[in-house]
Amino acid sequence: MQKVLLENELYERLLSEDWSILIEFLYYNRKDIAKDDRLSYIASLVETEFFRKLKDYGHDRDDILIVAESFYQLHGGKFYKLKDENFEAVKLELLSRNPTQYSHFAKRDFEQTVELSVEESPLKNFEENVLPANWINIYNRLFEIMDVREDAETYFSGPRFINLVRKYDRYHPDYYQYIRQREQQNLSTKRKVFFEDILAGLSSLDRKKVIDNILGIIRPYDGQRVNQIEILLYGKRISVEESEGQKMKVVVFISYSWDSEEHKGWVLTLANKLTADGFEVKIDRYSMRLGTSAPYTMEQGIEHADKVLVIFTPGYKKKADNRKGGVGYEYSIMNVKLYDNQTVNSRIIPVLRSGSKQESIPTFMQQFIHVDMRDDAKFESNYNDLKHDLMTL
Repeated sequence: MQKVLLENELYERLLSEDWSILIEFLYYNRKDIAKDDRLSYIASLVETEFFRKLKDYGHDRDDILIVAESFYQLHGGKFYKLKDENFEAVKLELLSRNPTQYSHFAKRDFEQTVELSVEESPLKNFEENVLPANWINIYNRLFEIMDVREDAETYFSGPRFINLVRKYDRYHPDYYQYIRQREQQNLSTKRKVFFEDILAGLSSLDRKKVIDNILGIIRPYDGQRVNQIEILLYGKRISVEESEGQKMKVVVFISYSWDSEEHKGWVLTLANKLTADGFEVKIDRYSMRLGTSAPYTMEQGIEHADKVLVIFTPGYKKKADNRKGGVGYEYSIMNVKLYDNQTVNSRIIPVLRSGSKQESIPTFMQQFIHVDMRDDAKFESNYNDLKHDLMTL
């Protein structure tokens, strides 16, 4: 990264709205901003122009989140003080673009959050192409969540990965050029090997953009492991409040039958209410996409859930008894787990939505205490009972 930005280049970068290069330049020179009048002027100019145009940028601009985070780091590290109104604007921008990571902005005053030291900052290696000390750990975790072949939404083939890289490094070889080049150099063409080589060869800023983009794509499907990678990658300091909140987040898988549009709507309402109350809900309406393996999604949903809600109706019992469709497949998986541990079952929770117990619940599961949610007039009280059961791990 260059130490000097010529005046004509400065204005060219501003006109072309090349904020990533400008903010990288400022971060590289961060220690000199306060004592160098020209650097102070450049920082002020970049701040003014960026925040003047900020409201016009859509959320499809990946670089805007990076620049907003960078201004936050410069301000938090006391290298450069944002104007008060821009400080408020950057909080709102980060919250709107990444509500999961910056939800604390909505809970408490931003000034009271722990300021990150330079060592903890995700920008600490901008000036050098340096990999984090825990890079192997990070990369192995990253590749694991990119390599789920049964899930078309999260699986990264070689061409898909390289096309993403080329968004930030437009002169990078395309997939076929790159593979041919590696073959000529007698280098491995295994995805896990060359993905790492590509990431390691990028500048720190471009590497961050690529990884953040990947994590953003996978987050809706595997938020827990994405958060773990971000903590490792960025050295995010977690407050006691946040840490306890993460520990209490219960993953709930919902198994139900598509009896009618009304019934599907009721189940979706229940899922949304649980999500609003802090549970991580796994349901086909959230996670199933074209090209996704339905059996794999069901298996993974049940396997990784802390709790499994089974919404029983006469239609569910009929499909379960006949091992028909998705319901039959899910019920078979749950039966195996219940047979393995018949004396104690705190994980699979039967919910009776319609019909009698005999009409709606398969014989084997009738032995377990169920939550009766047939009467909509008593929904709130029954929901509170259900929520209590879900929180008991």
